Amino acid sequence: INWQNTMELADFDTLICGFDWNREKGDAYASYTWGVSDTPKRRTHTRGYYLQNKLKLQDEKLFFNSGLRLDDHSTFETHTTFNQELILKPFKQTKMWGSYGRGFKAPTLYQLYDPTYGNINLNPEKTSSYELGAEQKLFNEKLLLGLLYFNTHFKNLIDSDPNNLYKYAN
Repeated sequence: INWQNTMELADFDTLICGFDWNREKGDAYASYTWGVSDTPKRRTHTRGYYLQNKLKLQDEKLFFNSGLRLDDHSTFETHTTFNQELILKPFKQTKMWGSYGRGFKAPTLYQLYDPTYGNINLNPEKTSSYELGAEQKLFNEKLLLGLLYFNTHFKNLIDSDPNNLYKYAN
């Protein structure tokens, strides 16, 4: 379920707020030559609340976007994340930007409880990332030159581990 409300507070200011709710449920049954694996039904849900403000300043040459999100997960508790972005358009054909943000992602039921690859000891992923970029349009917008640098740091990245029979691990 997702509800979003976009409000134009002024010509230069847009406020977006919303709520989303996600429920996962599942079970697994697998038959092997050595026996049967039957995991019990599992359920989880996440409630998310978000708020974003978009400002257009200096005759639409300067933009500032700021976002805040709160995720309330039934297993992995409450986490707050955010994103900040500044965009500068000094000339009609030129755009420069920078952004910084933090993220959160809980493991899925499959990653936690799959009889073959699941790992009940997984922790949620957390990220922090920043980005710097520039674009220049040339020849009546027939050519676009761009340069982008980004860096993302993962804490507890969830991936399959080839050293442990491809079970999920942080």
